[in-house]
Amino acid sequence: MSNIPFVCKKCGSTTFKVASKPKSLDDIDGAVCEKCGTKMTKKEIESQARNIALDALKKAGLKVK
Repeated sequence: MSNIPFVCKKCGSTTFKVASKPKSLDDIDGAVCEKCGTKMTKKEIESQARNIALDALKKAGLKVK
C-alpha cells in the first residue's frame, strides 16, 4: 500500500490536519491545509483520488476511457 498525496487547490501543499487518524474517506472530509487553512471537501478528495488511480492505470499500460 502506498500513500496518496492529496494536494491543496489553493497553495499546492500536501500536508493536512484531520480530527483523527483517517479510517475512511469520510474521516478526511473537511481536512484543513496546514499551510493556508483551506478546507478540502469530500468531492475534491474523490476527484483527486480518481485522477491518481487513472494515471497509475495508464502508466501500467492499461487503456482507460
